[in-house]
Amino acid sequence: MLLLLVSCAKEQPVLKPLWDTPPLPQGAVFFVDDTQVDNEVLNNYLTRPWSELCAQKGIIEDPVALEVEFFADSLALMRPLVRAELLLREAQSQFRELDEHEVERFQNEMEANIGSALEALTKRYGSDGWREHVIRQLQMQKLHEVFRQYSINVTDKEVHDYYTDHVMVDLPPSAEREQQNLSYEYLEPMLRQKLEKDAVTAAEEKWIDEQLAKTSAVLKLRDGQEVIIY
Repeated sequence: MLLLLVSCAKEQPVLKPLWDTPPLPQGAVFFVDDTQVDNEVLNNYLTRPWSELCAQKGIIEDPVALEVEFFADSLALMRPLVRAELLLREAQSQFRELDEHEVERFQNEMEANIGSALEALTKRYGSDGWREHVIRQLQMQKLHEVFRQYSINVTDKEVHDYYTDHVMVDLPPSAEREQQNLSYEYLEPMLRQKLEKDAVTAAEEKWIDEQLAKTSAVLKLRDGQEVIIY
C-alpha cells in the first residue's frame, strides 16, 4: 500500500499558482516639493497595491495593459504616499544623526520580530538597503514619540467611557464571556494604549493636513506622462 501511495504521489501533476505576479513596473518617479522620493520607498509603497491588483486579475496576459490600469487613478494611488513622505522627511530632518548602538539594538529587535521573513527582506533590499530601511523605521518611531508628547493626554474618564461605549455594549455570548476576562481593571491598560495611539495618529494627521496646503507632488510615468497629485 505504501509503495502504491508513493507511486500515485509521483504521478500527480505539479500545480501552478493561479496567477504569476509580474515584476513591479519600473521607470516611474515621484516628486514631493520638487525632491524625488527615494526609489526604494516608492517601490516598497507600490508593491502591495500592485500585488493586490495582480491577484484580482488572476492570469496576467498583458502586463503593459495592467500597468496602465494600475496608474489609471494616480491620485487615489499616490496621495497616501505623499502623507507618509511628509512624515518621513520630518523624521529624517529631526533625527538626522543617530547613535550607532541605538540603531544596532533597533535592528536586532526588528529582525527578531520579523522572524522567518528576514531572509526574503534582506534579499529584496540588499544589505545596505535593509540598513537604510531600519534607520528610516527608527527615525519614524522617534517622530511618533514627539507627537505623543504633544498629543492630548488620555484621561481616566475617556478610557472608562470607551470601555462603557465599546466593550460593555458589544459583549459576546455568556458562554464565551466565561472564557474571557472583560473586567475594566484587566482591559484598562490596553484600552488606554489604543486611545493614546489614536491620539498620536490624529495629531500626525492634523500636522500633515497643515503641510499639504503648501505641498506639491508630481508623478512622472515612464511614458513621459506627468500627473499632478497636489
